[in-house]
Amino acid sequence: MIDQKQYHTIYEAKNGLGPSPIRTEKGWLHLAHGVRNTAAGLRYALYLFMTDLLDPSKIIHRPAGYFMAPEG
Repeated sequence: MIDQKQYHTIYEAKNGLGPSPIRTEKGWLHLAHGVRNTAAGLRYALYLFMTDLLDPSKIIHRPAGYFMAPEG
C-alpha cells in the first residue's frame, strides 16, 4: 500500500500499530501512533482508522487528523 505522506495524519516520520484492533459492526477499529521531528522536539500523536470486517487489508476509513496529541 502506497499513500502520499501528509502532515497531521497517520503518515508521520515513524508509525506503528497500538493494541489489538476492536471489532465493531462496521469494521475493525485500529489505534496507531506516529512520531515527527519538529523544531520543538519530537511530536507523538495517536490516530484511529478502520478496516473492512471481512477483509482487514482494506482500509475503509482513514484519519483526517490525529485522535490525540500534545498541545503547545
